Amino acid sequence: MRASFLLSVFAFAVLASACGTRQEAASRSAAAQSVATATNATNGFSGPWGVDIAQPEPKPGALPLAKQLAVFAGARQAADDLGFSEKTPPDMASGKELFSQSRLLLPEGALEGQQLFGVPTANGWVCPYFVYPDDGSLGDSGPCWFSLRDGIAFSLEGEGSIYRLYGVVANDVRSVSIVAHDRPYESQMGSNAFAFEMKSNAVCPADIDGLLVQRKDGSTSTVELGSVAPPLSREQFGCR
Repeated sequence: MRASFLLSVFAFAVLASACGTRQEAASRSAAAQSVATATNATNGFSGPWGVDIAQPEPKPGALPLAKQLAVFAGARQAADDLGFSEKTPPDMASGKELFSQSRLLLPEGALEGQQLFGVPTANGWVCPYFVYPDDGSLGDSGPCWFSLRDGIAFSLEGEGSIYRLYGVVANDVRSVSIVAHDRPYESQMGSNAFAFEMKSNAVCPADIDGLLVQRKDGSTSTVELGSVAPPLSREQFGCR
């Protein structure tokens, strides 16, 4: 259910579909992120894919990510029930996924029509799950997050020409905008979460400069995509 292709320095590598595998990949620090050998670029691909996004090591003494987010501290509502669970392999760095504590982070997206749920783990990570609300079936989802960078943790993935950049945000974040060629695009905000869905022929993923994070006190910061992801080219996405 989490099968995708990993874009890394002009290479495409199949990610295993098991949730445990994507959790293991998420456990790598920014310094330990794998970089594949350059191979063939793909023009106009149609399968699922994902971009390897580095996560920083948590600061010493920092609370686990799930405990930093207010959405997991509030009372659980009926809409928070993911309606799904599976056994987590015991050797995963994330720890067991606690499906009984899932939260609805975002309602239906504009393009894919999927809801975004967050599932905390025993070690305080947050694992994303996309669900089709009409029948409860699962969509592809990226790796679990374990730390914030400038108030956000995020993933970039898609299928064919439709992609989404999404993640969780700190309690004091008001908005997240995607900046491409110096033009900001607003993302959809939810409960400690954001999502930006787009077609690559409208905003090419390779043209994304970074994520502009606005705090509730009015301050802003930017996470440059090039500082946390491998180099991306327009040809990879069939952008013209």
